[in-house]
Amino acid sequence: MIEVNPCPKCGSDNIQISAFSILPDVIAKCEDCEYNIDVQVPWEDMNEEEHDEKSLKEVLEIWNKQEEKS
Repeated sequence: MIEVNPCPKCGSDNIQISAFSILPDVIAKCEDCEYNIDVQVPWEDMNEEEHDEKSLKEVLEIWNKQEEKS
C-alpha cells in the first residue's frame, strides 16, 4: 500500500480516496478542509479491480507531491 501524506493545505491525516466505477475519475480529498485533487485514468482494457489499483496509485503519486502550504 502506498503511504498517504497529510493534507498539504491544513496538515490533516483525514484523507478520503474515491473512485467511480463507471467514470475514469479518482479524487483524493481532505475531509477537514476539503482540499482535493481529481485525476482521470482512462479505462482502456482494464477490469474494475485493475482500474481501481492504477487510479489509487496515480492519485496518491500526485497527492504526495503536493507541498505543504504555510
